[in-house]
Amino acid sequence: IALTDAVLAIIMTILILELEKPTTPSLQAFWDLRQNFFAYFLSFFWLGSLWMALNTLWEKVEKISPQIVWWNLFLLFFVSFMPYATGIVSSHFMNHTAQLFYGLIVIVSTVANWFLHKVIDKPNIDQKELLEKMLLEEEIAKRCSRDNFLKKAKSILPSSKEWSMTNNE
Repeated sequence: IALTDAVLAIIMTILILELEKPTTPSLQAFWDLRQNFFAYFLSFFWLGSLWMALNTLWEKVEKISPQIVWWNLFLLFFVSFMPYATGIVSSHFMNHTAQLFYGLIVIVSTVANWFLHKVIDKPNIDQKELLEKMLLEEEIAKRCSRDNFLKKAKSILPSSKEWSMTNNE
């Protein structure tokens, strides 16, 4: 548990160190980096929500099996790519390959997290609070639909016309 906290804290710190600095300290220079700030914001809060969920989960765990340790290690391995992926997508925000790479890191990390949750269930099946939390998380995931996410993303991201003009970086 302490290793997970430490690794996530280091990864979140590296995110800010990788953030591009403005060429001059002006409002326009900061505005020009808005896509970098958006990528940082997205990554930081994705990692933060992962950390919060893991801390809540670990509070209920009484037994740790070797499978739990291995899946936690896999999760940390994939999540450790987040600063690298954020840096790439920040530099090439409209590039499909950069976005695909970033998305794959998020998806693979999420799958590793899902497996971690599943292996935690087995040795802790008698933990009523843990089971209730797992059911609540599944219900929340169902309510957070892809369409809802896309609506919010479209309100932030450029239109498809802007997208096609700038995607050939």
